[in-house]
Amino acid sequence: MACLIFSFFFRTKLKSQRGTELFVEEGVRTVADYLELSQDMSEGEFVSTFSLPVLIEKIGIFPHEDEETSLLSGTVLVHEQSDLWESEDEPDDQDIRDARVFLLQKKAGSMGPNIFLGRAPTNDIVLAGVSVSKSHAQVTHIADTGRYQIADMFSSNGTYVNGEKLHPFVEHQLNDYDPISLGPHYHLIYHSPQALYELLVSLKS
Repeated sequence: MACLIFSFFFRTKLKSQRGTELFVEEGVRTVADYLELSQDMSEGEFVSTFSLPVLIEKIGIFPHEDEETSLLSGTVLVHEQSDLWESEDEPDDQDIRDARVFLLQKKAGSMGPNIFLGRAPTNDIVLAGVSVSKSHAQVTHIADTGRYQIADMFSSNGTYVNGEKLHPFVEHQLNDYDPISLGPHYHLIYHSPQALYELLVSLKS
């Protein structure tokens, strides 16, 4: 079931720019890395080892091939969902394995409890995309629950969860498989450790 849900959100692929390795932060893993690391692990062992939720990046979310994206350049303003570069191509297991996985955690030396997402290198999770603001969104851990909330930070192109635009600084609780869009061109999918394990099991079968 997890693979079906995950594949559904990978259905709309955007025109990709190859050579995106330039934007990959050191230490960011892919789904394929987690497949290798989780070999022969039970669910309990996996959740104990990888105890933080993750954001899995959709394949093909980089800009048009004739555009250049800098982590410090200005945000490109876009027109909601109408500017999506759609494709009829169906995702396959290899696409999913290539997807990058971002741990929801503070990076070393980062201050405060909130996890910041954006294009600027100062963010805890740095995301290079034409519709991503330098400081785009923040994720907060709900104490004693294991749940997480996301809020938009007055970004230029907005933050969407399940297709609904969030009001700035109004927190929205995240659930497994929630699609998150930072502007209409950059898409992530929220997975708890249990949901990530289910995805990996489905890819092994």
